[in-house]
Formats: sequence, C-alpha cells, structure tokens
Amino acid sequence: MCDGRCRDLHTDAGHCGSCGHSCDQAQGQVCSAGECQLCPTGTTKTGETCTSAWPVGFLDVVDSSHAAGWACDPDDFSAPIIIHFYIDGVLIGGTLADIPAEPGVADACGGYNAHRFDYAFPPIIRDGQPHWVDVYAIDYALLNQNPLLGEVLVCPVGTTESGGSCTSAWPFGVVDVVDASHAAGWACDPDDFSAPIAIHIYVDGALIDSIVANIPADPGVADACGGYNAHRFDYALPAIMRDGQPHWVDVYAIDYVGANQNPLLGEVLVCPDGSTRC
Repeated sequence: MCDGRCRDLHTDAGHCGSCGHSCDQAQGQVCSAGECQLCPTGTTKTGETCTSAWPVGFLDVVDSSHAAGWACDPDDFSAPIIIHFYIDGVLIGGTLADIPAEPGVADACGGYNAHRFDYAFPPIIRDGQPHWVDVYAIDYALLNQNPLLGEVLVCPVGTTESGGSCTSAWPFGVVDVVDASHAAGWACDPDDFSAPIAIHIYVDGALIDSIVANIPADPGVADACGGYNAHRFDYALPAIMRDGQPHWVDVYAIDYVGANQNPLLGEVLVCPDGSTRC
C-alpha cells in the first residue's frame, strides 16, 4: 500500500521498489523488477513499459538440404537477427540473417538489404523419413517475440507432401508380351521418372527374379514417363516355362521408394507349344 492505494512496486514508475520512489520518466526510465532503468536497446517506451516490434520475414524454401529466406526486426533494421531451426520440435541450430539480398528485402527492412539467411541441414533430415521443420525469427531485443516464419513437412526423396503427410505415387506400365521364352514391357514411377525401377517376375506364384526396367524404349514410353525413355524390360524366362506344362506368369512394378505400392502389370497363362488355350 502506498498513499492508501495498492501499488505494484515492481512496475509502478511512481513507486518503484518502494513507496514514493519515482523513476525519471522524462529521461525515458521505466520501473522493471523494482528498479528504475532505461528501455533496452531495440525497445521503445510506451506508457510506463518497454515494448518491442515483432520481427518480419519470409521463408522462401525448405527442402532436405537447406532452409532459406529473409528476416529483419523493425526495432533496428540495420542489425541482423538470429534465425532458429527446429526439426521435429527439437532446436538443431541457428544462424544470422546477414547475407546481402535483393532490393525487395531492403524495401521491407528500412533500406537495409543484408537480411537473408541460408542454413544447411544436418544429415538426419536425409534419413529417408519425413521430418517437420520450423523456422523462427528471434526478436532483436530478446523479448520472446519470435514469430514462426514457416513450418514445412520435408518428405523423403520420391514422395510428396499431401495434406500433412508424405505420399508416393504408384508405378505404372504395360506388359507387351509374355510367352514361354520371355516377358517384355515397360514401367516407370512418377515419384522419379528419371530413375529406372525394379520389375519382379513370378512363375506359378513363386518369385523367380528381380530385374531393372532400364532399356531405352520408343518415344511413346518417354511421353508417358516424363520425357525419359530408358524404362523398357525384356526378361528371358527360365527353362521350367518350356516343360510342356501350363504356367502362370505375374509381372509386378516395384515402387521406387519402397512404399509397398507394387502394381500388377500383367498376369498371363502361358500354355505349352504356344497354344492359346490350356
């Protein structure tokens, strides 16, 4: 109680630390933790308290190798600020946003353009698993006003983000021919059209071999496979196919990222002596 009224001796500039002890507000002092003091660098006096503007910025890119963007703090546009990076909720590092940037960044940052950042991620983000990345701009005055610049789900190679999860496209292709001597066709995976995929060959339900569909093909295959044509396969079937008995042959395209999305390209009953009916 001071002068018969309740006073907060921790923040009241007229009764700072004790009743009647006034801070020199004309000189910009405020009462903080019961002591008269000037506002820290990067803050301004608003009423009887010190306030700080929030940093601003933009996250341009986040992938499995790096995160890049820009950020600055209106409390002091000339000073670079710290950027913190989290993977799956764990702080993994920080960097200064002090790389010279394009004129647009200067326009947003009071005429100063050295506010870009580009941070290289550690190998853990390339372990074949999905990871959430959070990027924060740290307040220049360290008043815990640290806005989230962006939150991104980084998916493994060959998968894409969809609705907050990583998904893989199904391979596709065609079996052109299956007879007693060979099985041929083509297949590719939209997750990476440039990469050949595995083909599994089954005879009577038993896996007999795994091959790679990497033979150059006709332009029509390239049209279907993102401009890449090295996706044909031609497999010589084993002697058991020519034992005078009918055999079922199944051909599967194997998902590029191992997501167990392995479509059946074709199932053919091969009859003895080239007959069409067994």
